[in-house]
Amino acid sequence: SLVVRRNKGYAIGKKFVDQNLRYKVVSSLVYVMQIALTIPMFWSENVYLLKFHSNDEIRVIGLTICFFGLVLSVSSLIFLGRNYSPCYDSYKPFHLVTNGPYKFIRHPGWLSKFLVGIGGILVSGSWWFVPVLGWVYIEMERTIKVEERYLFESFPEYDKYYEKTFRFFIKNCYRLPSKITYISFPASTSM
Repeated sequence: SLVVRRNKGYAIGKKFVDQNLRYKVVSSLVYVMQIALTIPMFWSENVYLLKFHSNDEIRVIGLTICFFGLVLSVSSLIFLGRNYSPCYDSYKPFHLVTNGPYKFIRHPGWLSKFLVGIGGILVSGSWWFVPVLGWVYIEMERTIKVEERYLFESFPEYDKYYEKTFRFFIKNCYRLPSKITYISFPASTSM
């Protein structure tokens, strides 16, 4: 996977769509900072770590959520196959993937990142990770809008797929509208 990314093997034969260097650079820094902060959380009670818990049961719950996020991530990558391109360097896929986790969720890769983020907050027990998760969510929203725009434009069947799947969560959760509908109002008349 790293070799494919490093050599941009994911881009072979595909049309370039979007690049988000901010996400690429900042996410690498965030990753290193998360590791650097999480390790001391287990042994230090320093006030600057902004801890909200030191409970091992909560940490186990966090690790479980991280595990499910990682399983979802790997499953998503397997089903994407050659359609994969990283969120910071997007290329149009060869075809629309609608099986595996994509049968229910349009963006399981982003859901997996979000689950790992929630799990990371619970494992670390630090408030420092909450704004990080907020930043991931903002980047996720930006990227999904770009992805869905080119999927609507590229695949006529995406409209039907969009209607029968959820953006992130399976059954009984809300769907956030990703398709924008413009409403025009008649010009106001002066009285």
